[in-house]
Amino acid sequence: MLQYLWTKPLWYIANLGDLRVALPIAAILFAWLCARGRWRTGVWGAVAVIGCMAAMFLIKLGFFTGHLRLPALGLENPSGHGAIGAVVYGSLAWVVAREMAGWRGLALLVLGCAGVAAIGASLYVLGAHTLPDVLAGVVLGGACAAAFARLGWRDEAPRRGSPVRLILVIAIAALSLQGLHLVTRLAPTNLLMFRPALTAPA
Repeated sequence: MLQYLWTKPLWYIANLGDLRVALPIAAILFAWLCARGRWRTGVWGAVAVIGCMAAMFLIKLGFFTGHLRLPALGLENPSGHGAIGAVVYGSLAWVVAREMAGWRGLALLVLGCAGVAAIGASLYVLGAHTLPDVLAGVVLGGACAAAFARLGWRDEAPRRGSPVRLILVIAIAALSLQGLHLVTRLAPTNLLMFRPALTAPA
């Protein structure tokens, strides 16, 4: 019982990197950018997310088929949750930070980075991945988010404002998607035994 209560919040955090949660959030960000006339930036954001997914797929394929082995680095299964979490929430934090002037924008950027770190830390603490696995995923996703920050905003001045609606919509979507995601993965029999029926994140 105590273990379940302790691990449940960590699973909520870790599952923010699940494709079924992160991709709809990325889609909301894309729609918001396009609605504000920033098609070029939105396309670069989509390219960053899709590119990260494709790269992680190829890396995992290499590990699962045995063609890619890095035992000296302790890599067993690079974290897809860490990579997707880093590119989606890192890109989101960058967009929101550019919209808000001064210390508020910087604070939101730091909070976004802290959120990405929390996803990775949760995966490690839960034993879903080794530390090198988590770091590899976060570095890949962070690199894609950095590429978006560099290429997606090139020659475009920030339009200062307060993207409160965007933040609220994404917060509501994240909570709703988390609920739908976890409900489908919790078996009643396991709840009676105080055991979460959650498979290890990819």
